[in-house]
Formats: sequence, C-alpha cells, structure tokens
Amino acid sequence: MKKRLVAAALAAFAALACGCIHMDRTGPDKGAQPPAPGTIFYRCGDTRVVFNGPEGRARMNVAGESFDLKPAVSASGARYTAVDDTATGFWNKGERALVTVRGRELPECRALREPELPFTARGQEPGWMIRIDADTIFLNADFGALQLRMPKTEPLTTAEGFLYRTAAEGRRLAVAIRPEICADAATGMPHPYRVRYELDGKAHAGCGGDPRSLLTGLEWIVETIGGVPVVEDSKASILFLEEDRVAGNASCNRFTGSFRLTGEGLSFGQMANTRMACEEPLNSQEMRFLELLRKAHRFEIGPQGRLVLHTPDGQRITARR
Repeated sequence: MKKRLVAAALAAFAALACGCIHMDRTGPDKGAQPPAPGTIFYRCGDTRVVFNGPEGRARMNVAGESFDLKPAVSASGARYTAVDDTATGFWNKGERALVTVRGRELPECRALREPELPFTARGQEPGWMIRIDADTIFLNADFGALQLRMPKTEPLTTAEGFLYRTAAEGRRLAVAIRPEICADAATGMPHPYRVRYELDGKAHAGCGGDPRSLLTGLEWIVETIGGVPVVEDSKASILFLEEDRVAGNASCNRFTGSFRLTGEGLSFGQMANTRMACEEPLNSQEMRFLELLRKAHRFEIGPQGRLVLHTPDGQRITARR
C-alpha cells in the first residue's frame, strides 16, 4: 500500500512537469495522494532519493532502484546500511544526508521542505508572476491582463518537489515547484527553483525563489582562479553573509567587504584585507583572486552545485561548498 501511495504522488508531479495534467478535466484533487507516513524526499545533486523509515526495517529508493536498510552504529545522526550490501548506505544528519550506492558517494543530500513563504516565481512570453503566501496563491499573467487570487492549499511533497492544486471561481490552478537551478530566460540570473503552473489546461514555465539563498549559508571553497587550480594545500574561500556582506580567505590574508545582487547580476564592493606578508606562490594567487573578485559581474551554479563567478572578460572563479 505504501509503495502505491508514493508511486501515485510521483506520477502526479511528473504529469504536471511534462504538461500531462489538464486541470480542466481532472480537477485539483484527483490523481494525486500524499506519500506514506515516514517518507522523506531528498535531492542529492541531480539524483532524487526517497527514504522511508517506519518502525523496523527502513527502505531507500535511489533513481528508481530500491534498497532494504538496517540500522548501523553511528556517533551522530541515524545511519543505515543495505541489508545485502554494506557499501550502500544512508546517513541522516538533520536536514542533510549522505547516500552511498555500491561505494559511490552521491553529492550531499538535502531534504525537500516547502519553500519559504512568501514565495515568488516569474516567467516570460507572455510575462507572468505567481506569489504564494500563508493564505493565498496570486497569479498575475498576460502582462497583468489576468489576475486571480485563489486559496493556498497544503502542497503535495514528492521526490520531484512540491505540487499545489487549488480552484476558485470556476478556474483550476496547479503550481509545480521543483528545487532545481533555473536560469531566468531574460537575464540569466540563477534561481533555486524551477516552476511550472497550469491554468485550465494551459501551462507556462519559469523560475522562482530568492537567488541570494544560492549564495548564503556554508562557506565556498575556491577550486580554480582564472582557470588555474589553487596552490596545493592552500585555501581561498568566500562566505556570503547577511546584510550584503562577504568575507573569506584570499589565500594568505583574510578579507571582508560587500556584495550587491540585482536582477542583472552580482558584483562586489571595496574589499578590506589583513596585511600579512605572503610567500610565493600564495602572494600571486591572492592578488589574482582579489582582482577577479572585484571584476565579477554575474554568477551561476553548475550541475554539481559549484559556484562560478564570471568577469566581463571571460575569466572565472569556481568554488564548491
């Protein structure tokens, strides 16, 4: 029964994502059921993981392949290994998890949670905007010619993301929100969510969420500067802070400054740094790093979650969490 519930939830979201759900025929509450109790959905880079840990034996599904799990000894969090393969396992640490399949470790996994409200998404051709708050889903479409307010419903959580379905005044709306990097069609600005809405059978796609959330949080460890890998055993890092502040290690000295994020891109303000003498090649690496940081004018998040800072002349800084 649990497998059928999860399968129905996954099918409902996939149908909306591909444009297969036509709201003028199915209605807002048909074709989808909530997942089984104890089910948690994770995204591990580009891989989706479903974990279910009721009393007794747990189960994990990775990209369609299922594994029965048993508890394992752990100093922190909840750890499991596959019943038939100790090189496959799941290690949960709060909102994050580590998943290994036959010895291959997936990128860090993050549990899917409903997007922080209010949530805003936009798209082009023709222009539209959706805003979801605690009580309302507001749709502004066709460059403002169409404006609808509908009651906000509890989203259905699936391995793909979140699915809202609502109806009012004889119209039916479905909004699918997938936690996946989405570049704005007009500006190229990356957003944390890919969004698709369908109104009375007609679908439109766009991006949603605050781009700032892609930058803030954990420290970024620099891997390459202008196409050159960082010096072995050295550390250059960037930490995006609240109130548009940035700090980090330039390779030898610490630095602090400001950053500015607009609809057009990302830029950095004047930097202040400590004045400790640095030996070569760290001195040259540090000067190059700060030079490119000052020139940066936009950013992107790569397929493996890497941060890429671009300068107008085609130079790049790449970093990982």
